[in-house]
Amino acid sequence: MAQYSISKSRPTKDRLLELEGLSESNRYRVHMNPDWFADYIECFQRQSSAFLLEARETGSGKLVGALPLEIQEVLNERGRKMRQLVPLAGGQSDFSLFLCLPGHEQAYARGIVHWLVQHRQEWESLRMNVVPQSSRGWPEFAHALEGSGFSSKVSQDRFFYKVNTDGRWEDYEKGFLHRRLDTLRNLMNQLTRDYGEIQARILETGIEDHLDNLMTWYRQRRKEIGQKDAFGIYPEKLGFLKSVIRDFEPKRLVRLSMLTAGKEVLAYQLDWIDQGIWYYYMPAFNERFAKYSPSKILLFETMRMAFGDPAIHEFNFMRGEETYKAQFANETEAFISIRVSNPWSFRFKAAALFSRIAALRDRIIR
Repeated sequence: MAQYSISKSRPTKDRLLELEGLSESNRYRVHMNPDWFADYIECFQRQSSAFLLEARETGSGKLVGALPLEIQEVLNERGRKMRQLVPLAGGQSDFSLFLCLPGHEQAYARGIVHWLVQHRQEWESLRMNVVPQSSRGWPEFAHALEGSGFSSKVSQDRFFYKVNTDGRWEDYEKGFLHRRLDTLRNLMNQLTRDYGEIQARILETGIEDHLDNLMTWYRQRRKEIGQKDAFGIYPEKLGFLKSVIRDFEPKRLVRLSMLTAGKEVLAYQLDWIDQGIWYYYMPAFNERFAKYSPSKILLFETMRMAFGDPAIHEFNFMRGEETYKAQFANETEAFISIRVSNPWSFRFKAAALFSRIAALRDRIIR
């Protein structure tokens, strides 16, 4: 029987490249990418907090599993700092995975939990969010937590939309979409009458040349509808996006769709492409044409292209349960969330003690 060792390592370039061998058999691996992790670490300055929990066969040193993590300091309800383990690049990623070779899930999960027990004074909580239900490894991890002494909770209260594009566009359009998009078709006809022929085209190179316009429209829209502007709050987010685009372009993992009418550019759609899945990532449109819903028109056209491309098998809407996505999507999948609390941590015990003292003091005062 194979023996395994679990160790904590720095996410160097060579270590990150090894993850590709683990992610190949995973369906939603688009953000489990060495370039994605490396760009995130550099742009968000996570060199000191990022690490990999690696599972290797004893003797051969073969990597059979890895969990990319980072440690963050968060404040509890009493304002005390707690150390939380979260997926590496989790704030920028739409999917998190337990990376391991098929057949090694159980041993890998047990090894990760054993490491967490052995190093229980180094963390207070662990949060694994947006784990696709169909992905491997998480059931074994949840099972391995049982009897570990940790307090854990597994929930499925979120989901993502998707469309299987292996069928015929005509069947999907006249079947599922029938009468769902009557208003949009009317807007398309009106746009054609007002500005000329509508065209949608895809760029796979030179994407960064259009990024300033896309970002301007994207941020204007956030302001218009009163949503927070993440790119304004976190300036490094734009640098990260540019770095990923530069790294993904040569590998044909990114594309930018454009909607034009006559000589006008009405909308952009920045997407990822991986393993036959078209990931809908960031739409933006010119507010001057808002009444025509240009982003939805472009989405309609790119979905038509996805159905017409034999290399594409799924159109995935990623995170976000917006109503307009439900109009197009005929399938959903749950996200798994795993939350683990560490009652053995000295910080956790101290925080619990202070909370009990504060509660007792409040009762005495009342």
